[in-house]
Amino acid sequence: MYEVLNKTFYESTITDFKNFLNNFSNPPVTKWVICSDYCINDNNKLYNTITFTVIPSVKSFQELKSLISSFALTDLKKTKTVKDQLCQFVKSGYLFSFTFLFDKKNKLFPDTNQQTYLVNIEQTIQMLKKWIINTPERKEYYSSIIKRVNILKQEVKRSSFNLNLFNNISLTQFLAAYLTFILTKETSIKPEIIGWFSDRDKMTTSYNGIIYDYYNINYHFMCQQDSIDDSSVKVALAMPTEGEKVLWYDEVIRVADYLAGALAERNYESKKNNKYDKIWEDAISDNLNLSLIKLNYDQEENAYSARRVIITKKK
Repeated sequence: MYEVLNKTFYESTITDFKNFLNNFSNPPVTKWVICSDYCINDNNKLYNTITFTVIPSVKSFQELKSLISSFALTDLKKTKTVKDQLCQFVKSGYLFSFTFLFDKKNKLFPDTNQQTYLVNIEQTIQMLKKWIINTPERKEYYSSIIKRVNILKQEVKRSSFNLNLFNNISLTQFLAAYLTFILTKETSIKPEIIGWFSDRDKMTTSYNGIIYDYYNINYHFMCQQDSIDDSSVKVALAMPTEGEKVLWYDEVIRVADYLAGALAERNYESKKNNKYDKIWEDAISDNLNLSLIKLNYDQEENAYSARRVIITKKK
């Protein structure tokens, strides 16, 4: 999937993304936030969506939370109307959004089974052991990942193992790692910190949060493959505070929530003049700071495909 996604990204999205990054190159921004939200396996939606928003850290975190909550006080499912300011913000050039969309009937991991994952887990463990040898200063960290991956191995062997959930975990962490890699690669000055702020989901809480370990592994692996030194880049992970009902960073992921919900709800022909339509027309359409990428797996060809979908105003 990496080659297909990379080819699609560098056809047109890269130009728009670089233009966005250039807005924060003088003076250079070195701290970035990647927020994510999801709409997966919702019976009331047409599609599955995974959305990320890339935001430069040019305001204090509290200022950013206050700004977003001023025009998006609650999640999309709890609001009746969408404010103009939200749509303007999505298009403003202050953030860049990526939504990966796939048909609910299309299985992006059609050939995976428990045995396949067990083989992959063992390969991951062997790779981590090599990293310990090559970077002994990170021995403690990589050893801790190996322990958690070994626990995962035991879970995978269980007859009750949730294969569909782990497929979703695998896809989401891969996409998050890919965007973190692209951000590291394409910024004019290498980032000091990149923080991943995810909505709370079964994908992020299951198996001791293994999604974050695989995210770190794949990010580092992609950088290695592209000869990018990521040793100075700190990857930070936003975690929910134990027992809290509302995420302490809930406001910051709200744009991703609105986009994921709207893009999962409606196709181009089903105009309904509702809150989803408002987002489509005023935030998504003709937006150069947003890339909608359709993912697909062809079972007959045994091949992945990806294409960028351009949305234009209907009015």
